[in-house]
Amino acid sequence: MADGSQTFEQDIAKLIVEGTVTRKEGILYADSPTNLMWRLENDFAVAKAKTEEPEDDHDDEPSFTEITLDVKH
Repeated sequence: MADGSQTFEQDIAKLIVEGTVTRKEGILYADSPTNLMWRLENDFAVAKAKTEEPEDDHDDEPSFTEITLDVKH
């Protein structure tokens, strides 16, 4: 990427944090919903806490904090 450029997910995450679009809309239209979720969970964690929707609305959405791996040898 060129200096100063950003990904589509970075821009969507910014719009979600600003309250311009909802989290569900952003995930629906993202090129990579997984990358958008990661960005919201990591890059915008502090700002997200200020604009976050009630937890009840996110029960059906994946979260990187809820991943459990069961590895068997």
